[in-house]
Amino acid sequence: MPINQKEMYLKDIRRLPLYNFFVQRLKNMYWMEQQWKGLLSRLKTNTSHAGMESLIDEYASKVSIYHSRLGRIFEILEEEPAAIILDEATGIIRKINALEAEENTSLKDLKIVMLLRLIVHTQIAYYDHLNALAEILGLEEICGLFNSTLIDSTGTDALLSTLSRTSVNLRALNAPLLQHVVEDFPAA
Repeated sequence: MPINQKEMYLKDIRRLPLYNFFVQRLKNMYWMEQQWKGLLSRLKTNTSHAGMESLIDEYASKVSIYHSRLGRIFEILEEEPAAIILDEATGIIRKINALEAEENTSLKDLKIVMLLRLIVHTQIAYYDHLNALAEILGLEEICGLFNSTLIDSTGTDALLSTLSRTSVNLRALNAPLLQHVVEDFPAA
């Protein structure tokens, strides 16, 4: 689209409440990806599973790419990149903070995989939703960026699922069960 047409189009869609909602959700995702970048390195130091360490490293590089893509989207929209807290992500962050106090065990690794999958599923849900909104708003270039992120995120989820089913869950089976039952379900 020529520059003048793009400017006119952006001026027109900025009047739509849907566009403002879209930009607010972009800002939520921008905040979330910033959070994940720091949290992933903390999760890596908390795992005792070598395969998970390399997966977390790979995922952390992808999250940096996702964050850069969001920056590119702000640029395309001629909006200032900004971060707004995503409430749905704060619960995951609290769980990660609490997890750090636990001893590194195979059960902790299982919890880390579950938290990583929660992060990825949150990304997939939001990026899919934003992609649909970008499509409705006629923002084709942005749809391409979201599609790339969705493909990456779906692949990461599949890797986490495989790691969980073939290794982490089986290792956790050997974890002392009674101790965790008492911790998870204290007497009233």
